[in-house]
Amino acid sequence: MTRRLYAPYFAKRYIGDSETKILHDLDLEKNECLIDTIPKKRIQMFEWLSIPTEMGYNGCNFCMPEYRSKKKS
Repeated sequence: MTRRLYAPYFAKRYIGDSETKILHDLDLEKNECLIDTIPKKRIQMFEWLSIPTEMGYNGCNFCMPEYRSKKKS
């Protein structure tokens, strides 16, 4: 899919859901990401990956599985 240019996305690469702390890569977006279902008030946009990972975001299972943290038992 193409990068979303308008509010609230503003052509930034990463979108996070502030409630679920799931991070999506808009350059690798899949239909299963369901980005359109994230309420606008929970959208956080990031240009760089380091910031959301420092904030505790986990990668989406579909577009960023390599950034999924592994839960320890």
